[in-house]
Amino acid sequence: MSSEGPEKNRIDWIYIMVVLIFAVPLLLFVGIIFFLDSFLGSSDAVMGVSGFVQEVIWRTIVVVLAFAAVIFFIQVIRKPVTLTKGKAGCVGILLTKAGCAVGILACLALSFILLRTLVLDIPYLSHPKTDYLYRLGFDMGSTDDGEETFSMEGVGMDGENHILSMTSDLYEEGEKLWQENSDLRAKAVYLPHTEVLFSLEYITDLDEQADKLYPALPSLPDDWRSFSIQINNAVYSLPVSLSDFFSNGWYIKEGQDVPRKLQGTDSPYASYDSANVTLTNDREQNLFVTVYNAAKEAVPLTDGTVGTLSATYENYDFSGTDLILPGGIRLGWSRPADVIDIYGQPDPGEDDEEYRYTLSGHSGSYEIFRFNDSGYLTGIMICTPRSPMRSSDYEA
Repeated sequence: MSSEGPEKNRIDWIYIMVVLIFAVPLLLFVGIIFFLDSFLGSSDAVMGVSGFVQEVIWRTIVVVLAFAAVIFFIQVIRKPVTLTKGKAGCVGILLTKAGCAVGILACLALSFILLRTLVLDIPYLSHPKTDYLYRLGFDMGSTDDGEETFSMEGVGMDGENHILSMTSDLYEEGEKLWQENSDLRAKAVYLPHTEVLFSLEYITDLDEQADKLYPALPSLPDDWRSFSIQINNAVYSLPVSLSDFFSNGWYIKEGQDVPRKLQGTDSPYASYDSANVTLTNDREQNLFVTVYNAAKEAVPLTDGTVGTLSATYENYDFSGTDLILPGGIRLGWSRPADVIDIYGQPDPGEDDEEYRYTLSGHSGSYEIFRFNDSGYLTGIMICTPRSPMRSSDYEA
């Protein structure tokens, strides 16, 4: 009986083990790379839980590479400096070590940022955030392997900018609607930190959920005849002291030709001295007000009273939560039907682009609502009466 049989079988098993040890991990590695490339590049998997998984995968890969770089930098730093390389060589090595230290800090900071957003979004997986977007824009790109990607950019009710990846079907639907109406709006359900989109609905009007998510302040009256307005989480009821605006971060815009003082009124029922002033703040928002002096004595302009106020949406100064009128009317979002439902029919003779509501028996007290061609509220004006001064105000 030949002795080559067992020896040959042993050699065959060695070959098989070598193949298993090297080939199987290689095939698994290739398979994983192929899966990740297909999964991460798929536009159909960018939304919902699968979209969050995509975020987890690519961020984890980047973090692993960052930590590998940190280990390399640490090894470079730990290498001792030898004086045999001369002064110039030592300086070069020290600079290299300093650069590695900066690289370590950068890698750790990047890893922290990437992982932090994932952790913060975990609680939102069961109840994503809902927001209403305007100023929409659509973009189509491609990955390195030619896979098409689709996204939408928009500004939320709080004024924050968002870029949301979406499926091809949502992109095509939105692009078509946007071509018909460039003032298109959308209701998005998404994760607030990674901005993974869960659902998207193209809309023209706000729904009841918007008022629940972004309510007006309790101190804002429901009646327009209060001549009240909420601006940046502060409520003003006209007429109101100009100093109230200063207390909330507003100031007189530079470059205006305005008087330093407002003269007093020296006889009953005389016209009050007034000045048109533009107010601004650090957010570059603008308010246009008329300031008057109802006192007998002259006062500095800054001590005057605001009797008229107007604001526009044309320059996107205000987002949906920045300027709210009684009843939840929002600059940039509300439509003519919303105003009529809350305030009733406007004064006779008004057209679809401007509604006027005048206080009964007081022609100088009114509110004006202006709408753009798409039917959204783009301008408001509140004008309050300059009540005549009493004769007793001038008694000696």
